[in-house]
Amino acid sequence: MSKLYTKYLSLKENNKDKYYLFECGIFYLFIGSDAEKLGDLLKLKITPLNDSVKKCGFPVKSIDKYKILFLKHNLDVEIIAKEEKPYTHDFCLNIIKSLKEVDLNYISPMESMKFLQDLKDKL
Repeated sequence: MSKLYTKYLSLKENNKDKYYLFECGIFYLFIGSDAEKLGDLLKLKITPLNDSVKKCGFPVKSIDKYKILFLKHNLDVEIIAKEEKPYTHDFCLNIIKSLKEVDLNYISPMESMKFLQDLKDKL
């Protein structure tokens, strides 16, 4: 399950009546049941996020147009800004240190997968 969908489920658990709009790069996305309900209403193309979850959205630059539509249709929409992780100097040094500690000549496939997963989690 993607982090985005996990976040969506958590938010919906707290308030099922609110629609959540996620900032993803240069797009805003509705996902899950929000996408299914709002795609037709707002004339947005619905596409798969994965095998079982739908998404729809629009470019970030169009947000003002859609805010007007949200008001017109009396939709309770909360915009969820993309999460930016601060990559400080110390953070980068720690990543480099971790990379230098790996002996590529003697690492097993399982150890390498664990190392990559740990690195991914840090990023």
